[in-house]
Amino acid sequence: MTKSYFTSRDLAFVGVTASVLVVIGFFTGCLGRLFVLGLPIPGTHGLTNGFFDAFLGVIAAAKIRKIGAFTLVGVIENLIKVMMGKPLYAVGPAIAGFLIAELFMFLAGHRYCCSKCIWPIGGIMLGSRFILKIGIFYLLGLPALKVIQAYPLAALWVLSLSFVIGLLGSLLGSGVIKELRKAGVIK
Repeated sequence: MTKSYFTSRDLAFVGVTASVLVVIGFFTGCLGRLFVLGLPIPGTHGLTNGFFDAFLGVIAAAKIRKIGAFTLVGVIENLIKVMMGKPLYAVGPAIAGFLIAELFMFLAGHRYCCSKCIWPIGGIMLGSRFILKIGIFYLLGLPALKVIQAYPLAALWVLSLSFVIGLLGSLLGSGVIKELRKAGVIK
């Protein structure tokens, strides 16, 4: 039976995972724009990094098996990014995406051990992150919203692309978890 609180070993794993995600995000942050052919649509910067968020987040949630592990990875990752100078309006939707995916995992009731139930969380995380970024850009009246108004199908394309990329990341993470369980590395 797992305890409901995080041990120091769990927190160390979460911290290392979040740090790895920050480093990966540093190197892959602008590659997301290649997927949308250079359109300045909000949410496209995080597409490539979102794949790794989903991949490593699923592995952390399956290894730690406690409520909040997935979100804790996202919160620590994005707090580090804020300390490095990333604006809060860009970090807020990312943290909210982790929370929404965590809520889905909680409502699905899979107890963080079933890799059959954990695979859609990456798509949910990235899709909700994109929707929230568009909402924040709308509320703040930022100029990138004009591109979405001019090309509404491009925004729909980026939303579906966000969902698919997140889904692929969490599917790959679920496959890795399955293999790690067969090898006896994760219980």
